[in-house]
Amino acid sequence: MNNTEINNLLNKYWNAETNIHEELKLKEYYNSGKVAEEHQDAAPLFQIFKMESSINASNIEIKAPTETLARESRVYQLNKSWRAIAAVFVIALASIFVVKSTLNTGNTSKKATIVNVEDPEEALAYTKMALAMVSKNYRKGSDKLSIGMENVNKMNIIK
Repeated sequence: MNNTEINNLLNKYWNAETNIHEELKLKEYYNSGKVAEEHQDAAPLFQIFKMESSINASNIEIKAPTETLARESRVYQLNKSWRAIAAVFVIALASIFVVKSTLNTGNTSKKATIVNVEDPEEALAYTKMALAMVSKNYRKGSDKLSIGMENVNKMNIIK
């Protein structure tokens, strides 16, 4: 095979576009020992493929440990019971948290009051109070927003 054909096969191989016959041509080329200098960078990969294909699994002997299996099963049962206890504990804590949070939200609800005012001066005073309350709450929110944006800027997430 010439170098251009090998280059084309390697490009197809790296792009996962080769078929079995083309991959066999590459294996034969790299296993032949006559590899061009420009193709030496992929040679170790094909040498590993050659070594792995020569591994024979029939020589491997597998023995199952009988004594340790009995010990592990006891430990597993112990772990299983601890997991169940932990799950019950987590569910109990979560339910307590949910109940407390729902009870607290019921007490903190604020209701608006409607005031009928005839005097323009008194109406102006109520309007100023309402605008002061809105301004105060807006300031709280904008302060928290500015602190959050400062933290984001410190972390350089948004560039």
